[in-house]
Amino acid sequence: MRPLSAPSPLAVPRRFPSLSWRKPAWAWAPIGLALGLGWPALALRQESGLGALVLIGGALTFALAFMSLGLAWALRRPPRTYKTVLTHILSAGLIVALAAPFAFTHLLEWISKTEGGDGALGLPERLNVLLWPLALLIGLPVICFAGGVFALLAFVKPPPIPLDAWTDEEDDAHLMLTETVRDVERLA
Repeated sequence: MRPLSAPSPLAVPRRFPSLSWRKPAWAWAPIGLALGLGWPALALRQESGLGALVLIGGALTFALAFMSLGLAWALRRPPRTYKTVLTHILSAGLIVALAAPFAFTHLLEWISKTEGGDGALGLPERLNVLLWPLALLIGLPVICFAGGVFALLAFVKPPPIPLDAWTDEEDDAHLMLTETVRDVERLA
């Protein structure tokens, strides 16, 4: 058994700095959102209702993704790669795509009520589940492209820290392990 004061062999050094917002963020983030979400709306400009639904779904997706990224930054786990940012955006897109059929059927019932109907369209309950493959087939490629465009335009990757400039003291995992070892030694 090794002594408690020795560093853990499982501690992974963090030599790669996290992504940062491209400067000025107030300009690049909206440009990334406009280019990412604008192309589906532009492609569907003849279908105004469908284009609006795509924009609403994209806005919901990015709102959830920003909350997820903000939580990651708050927990001191900022994204280090574009793949991580895209994972946050695709996870939010998956949630929105799976919820879209439920919102669609409720929207149809609401429209029926407002147009003087009783709101009962006679749609089967399993319609929501049957629309999931279609929602995923349409939603995920759209949000994948939009997320990729946004990630590339809104974030910039700083150069990695050279090995000769990196020390163990700068490693978060090593600091956390050292604090834990000190706590255990204090209790013993």
